[in-house]
Amino acid sequence: MEYSFLSQDKFNQIVEKHLQTLSKSDKSIITEENAQRIIRLIENNFEDITVDRNTIRWARKFMIRNINGTKYLYKKISKKHQQMEVRVCTKEEMYSTFCRVHNGDIGEGHRGQNVTWKSLNAQYSCFPQVVCHAACKACSVCCSTKAIQKAPEGNPL
Repeated sequence: MEYSFLSQDKFNQIVEKHLQTLSKSDKSIITEENAQRIIRLIENNFEDITVDRNTIRWARKFMIRNINGTKYLYKKISKKHQQMEVRVCTKEEMYSTFCRVHNGDIGEGHRGQNVTWKSLNAQYSCFPQVVCHAACKACSVCCSTKAIQKAPEGNPL
C-alpha cells in the first residue's frame, strides 16, 4: 500500500542514501533474506559450516517468535537496565512500518520526528533514526503544516 504523504520511491531513496554511508560489515538494516538466514541459523542451533563465527556470534542476539503461524525475528536488547525483545523491522517492511507509525495508528499522526522515532524505537529494532528523521522531513503533510518560526522583528514594547 502506498501512502499519499510519502511515496515508496522517495522512501527507498532515503534508505539507499543511508546504506551508502555505511560500511559493508554494518548490519543496522536487515533484509528479509538475512532475517530468514538468521531464523534458519537459530532453528539449526547455530550449526552451519557455511557461516563464519562472527555472523553466528551476531545472530545469537536474535530470537524467533511464532505469531499466528508466522515466524518473526526479534532482537534481545537492554533498555533502562531491563532485557527486552523488540521485533526486527526488515528493509522490506520499513516503508509500511514508518508510514503506519508516522500517520498514527488511530489517526493522530504527523506529530514530528521525535514522536515518530520514539514510537518506532519502542516497537522495532534495526530501523535507523537517520532514516526516520529524513522520511519525516520528506513527508508532504509535515512540510505543508509546519509553522515557520521567526523571531519577532523590532523592539518589544
